[in-house]
Amino acid sequence: LARVLQAKGALDEAEQQVRLSLDVALKALPADHVGTLTTQLLLGRVLLDRRKPADAEPLLRHVLEARTRTLAAGAWQIGEVKLALGRTLLALGRRDDAEPLLQESMDSLKNGGKAQDPLKREAALALAQFNRSRRPATTPSTTTTAAALLTPP
Repeated sequence: LARVLQAKGALDEAEQQVRLSLDVALKALPADHVGTLTTQLLLGRVLLDRRKPADAEPLLRHVLEARTRTLAAGAWQIGEVKLALGRTLLALGRRDDAEPLLQESMDSLKNGGKAQDPLKREAALALAQFNRSRRPATTPSTTTTAAALLTPP
């Protein structure tokens, strides 16, 4: 239900639903169980969508640490978390920390099947947006100023 609400943009309700699900999961399962980790990842993504990246970061770091410890290197599930954490760090203005995570997410997600195609597209888009934002913008005023400095009087 939380994913449906998130997709519809009902982010307040999505957060409430995923928090309820997480409470149930934590009572019934270990903190590093695949179901608990998946729910924590979803909460982190909802918090990011709600523009609460500072709240999302510790959840996503926990999920990344647990998945890295329990899954094979390069597993697409690790790439899924790296993508979410990379986007979170970008939202926090920590571009240098975000870049390797975004690139690694692309590499890991290549190991997923067709079901991971939406994540692959999201990772490609996030990395492309990151790369575009790295390029210095050329504005007419800076171009004019530079040209004026190079033109002899």
